[in-house]
Amino acid sequence: MIAITYARSIAHEASGLHKVAREINDRKRARSGEDFSALAKQYSEDTATKDKNGELPPFARDVPGVPTELSAAAFSMTNNQISDVITLAPGYDIIKLIEKIPAQTVPFAGGDTKAQITDPATGQTATITIRDFLTNEAINAKAPNYFQELKKDGNVEILDADLKTAVSTADAAAMAATTNAPALSQ
Repeated sequence: MIAITYARSIAHEASGLHKVAREINDRKRARSGEDFSALAKQYSEDTATKDKNGELPPFARDVPGVPTELSAAAFSMTNNQISDVITLAPGYDIIKLIEKIPAQTVPFAGGDTKAQITDPATGQTATITIRDFLTNEAINAKAPNYFQELKKDGNVEILDADLKTAVSTADAAAMAATTNAPALSQ
């Protein structure tokens, strides 16, 4: 993936347009046969993938954490195809689909059936039982409200401004994770 970020201010509009033009040129270069991973390493501004030759970990359709536009583009492509420019909130992406991995069915043998789960943000894979996965999901869904109630019941007041900001940001992220909404901090 080649990712070019852009600023949403008028002061940066000219440089943003320059980056888009450069990115479109990169796309032409990639389609003409230049090494896509070398172009990604040279031009991408995505720190998570740049040092990995632009490679994203495999992801499933409509998985949380992967932008809808990126997922739609990837799943409409064929192997070794290079996308058109994809416009996302932080900037523009060009992707090359290396391979589509067919979905697999894991035979269910009760709650102790093991499954491999890949975090789309980090690419880390873990083997976990379905029972443990569902338990973690339930805990993650209930924890933010539980901790809010504990703070309220205990009359906890945070006086340090930096800690107050950190807790507010963490609370917003935790609430967003339970609702699949983006976290907004003040």
